[in-house]
Formats: sequence, structure tokens, C-alpha cells
Amino acid sequence: MALVVDANLAIADAVTSPENPPGVDVRVDDIWQQGGIWRAQALPVDDMLASLDPLIPGGIGFAESQATHQREAPLPGHGSYASDMGQVNVVHIDDELVVVTVALSAADLGKRRLPLSRSVLELLPSGDLILNLHHDGRLLAEEQKEQRVRPTGGAVHGVVWPAGLPPGLRLTVAAARAGRRLVATSVRLPQPVEVPGFGTISWGYDEELFASGTGFTGRHPAPDGWEPWLPSVAPGSWRPAVAALEHLVIEALKRDGDDGPAGSRRLDGRRLTAALFGPDVHSPALLWTVIHTCEDMAVLGLLTRASGNRGPDVFTWWPTTPEALQARAATEAWGQRPEQSLTRHWVRPQYRRLPHGQQPSPESRRDYAQWRLEVEGADADTELPPGTTFVHGHLRGPEPGKPWHRHVPQH
Repeated sequence: MALVVDANLAIADAVTSPENPPGVDVRVDDIWQQGGIWRAQALPVDDMLASLDPLIPGGIGFAESQATHQREAPLPGHGSYASDMGQVNVVHIDDELVVVTVALSAADLGKRRLPLSRSVLELLPSGDLILNLHHDGRLLAEEQKEQRVRPTGGAVHGVVWPAGLPPGLRLTVAAARAGRRLVATSVRLPQPVEVPGFGTISWGYDEELFASGTGFTGRHPAPDGWEPWLPSVAPGSWRPAVAALEHLVIEALKRDGDDGPAGSRRLDGRRLTAALFGPDVHSPALLWTVIHTCEDMAVLGLLTRASGNRGPDVFTWWPTTPEALQARAATEAWGQRPEQSLTRHWVRPQYRRLPHGQQPSPESRRDYAQWRLEVEGADADTELPPGTTFVHGHLRGPEPGKPWHRHVPQH
């Protein structure tokens, strides 16, 4: 085991070194048995790989090893329309989940397609997919909310777009790599943008694609403070929160959550994961990604979190009405003492070394084993390392701060 650790650390140092030999792209592809399977290929790499941190496992090699001949062939003339597709930006990928942002071109809307890129589609199962579409602030028809779409070329086809979508509209799209469900949502701007000659745009959009699709030139930027998503984690984070999931989590709560006071909606992490990616996806690692994202959102004030003594934590979304704000304040005041404020930072579950001669309690051994099984499945190593005990995930610190999984340097 020591040799495996040393070898992986040496490779990690090499691939992140500015003196890395040119001409070869090397990245970790799988964390099999908590070691590492590395992938190497000659440069250049495609845009998807170029945007990914080389120390975040993406499972690309496994996808490449599958029988790609089962996927449909590209549409005739694919090369002729590739240039009129919108922009796809991968913001998160791991061995369970892929999240992209997509700016739709006018041609995408007209040809009823959602561009995702060949690289992204090859990570997902072959055959038809289900698209769950949400358009923030607008009630969609049933045939628009859930659609069967066909992956062909670098896009999925047969999408029924709502009327009146502006070219350049940005969507967040997420998919569990073991499932067939794409979940996509637009993102409402804090303040609508007025475009002379066109009208009002209420959702995030790409300015260049809007201009090319409408003919309205000149700058009409989104409000200050609005930016596209950036990767939400630093290398090496354990099952991190994924910032780009935040809008999808809120839409899932609004759509499928249980009714709460003042129009609020609530679900526990397991049911929320099923609402996002379908009840047929059973992945402990994906479940923890969703839970940690919701914990992060609670720290940031986007949701509230209630811990059950006998059940899983429940996460609640609140509307912005005065009645809901009052009810939320009353709920938080009743459910938390000041020293338990969710503005504190989150400490991930981990093991801690004990003083010489001490042993972990049976409860710590049991909780550690349960945690490992939930995260890594039935084959996990459930024995605490000698001389250590298990520390539960918890909130700590007297001052507001970033949770452990939201520590990307701000540029």
C-alpha cells in the first residue's frame, strides 16, 4: 500500500508541475481501491479534457473501452452544422456525475436540439435519454417537462423548446453517468436585462450567441455580479459539493418537494437524489455529492437544514414572500441555538489519531464502517486504521466562512 501511495503522489506531482514534459496529457482516471488508474494520451486533447483538473477522476478510459458502435451514427451532414451549435462548457465531472453549462444557438432552438458534445455523450449510456426541462419562473406544459430525446452526433435531438426562448439562453445540464436522465434548467437573473429593439431577457444568456441569433449588436451585458459557474472544488476534495447543481436542487425541491409552511418545499437527501436523477439510480457516492451540495447551500443560506434524530437530514427551500421569510426565521430560531448557526464552516467526516495507548470506542468503529459502506459500497474497507478514531462531519468555528468543499481561490 505504501508503494501505491508513493507512486500516485509522484505521478500527481509530475502532472501538476509546470515542468511537465510537453506533448502528453496525463490524468487520474479512476480511484480504484483508493489507489489510482492513470490515463495518458498525446496532445492535443478535446475541450472537455482540457477544462478538467488532472487530479479529479473522470472515468474517461472506462467510457472509451465500451462498445461505441452501439451508439447511433451522426446525422448526414453533421460536419456542415457543427459550427452553428451552441457552446458547451464542462463545469464538473467525476466517476458518477457530469455537469455542463450550455448556451443555445438560434440553430439549436430551430432544429430542436440540445448540444452536449460527443465527449459528454460518450460518458452516458447509449440509446434514447429522458430530458427533464425546467425554465425558471415559467410553468411548462407536461410534454416539455419530461421528454424522450435521441443522442446523435454531438447533441440530443427532438427537444420541445418552450416558445419565446432567446438565442444564447444558458442552461445547466446534469446527468448521473449510470442513468438515462438529463436534468436541465435555465437560471433567472437577479435583474432582467432590457435589450433595445428586442425586449426583456430574464435569464442568463450568452451575449455573442444572442447577437448572432437576433441581429441586435452592441453590448447588453447581464447585471453586475452575475457570472457563469466555475468549478466548485479544489483538487483532492472528498465527494465535494458541486456548485452548478444548486439551481437544479432548488428546481427539484419546488417541483417534487413535500409541502411545508408558507409555500416552502422539503425533501431528504435520498428522495432529492431520486427527484434529480431518477429512482433507478442507486449510487451512494452520488447521494453524498447531492447531500454535501445541500449542506453547502444551507451554509450559504440558500436552503435550511433540519437534522432528524431517527431519520436523514431534511433540506427546505423557501420562497421570498414576506410570509415565508417570517416562517423561515421562526423555524430557524426554534430549531437552532446560536452556537449551532449554519453560518459556520463544515468539517468533513474523517478519522483522527488517538493519543498513545487509547482505543476507539465500539460506536466509533460502527459509525466509521457505516460511513465507508455508504460512500464506497459493499467492497469498502470498514476497519479504522490502527490508533485512530472516527470524527463525524460537523459545523465548526465562531465566524462565517466557506465550507470545506467550497474553497476555490477567488480571482
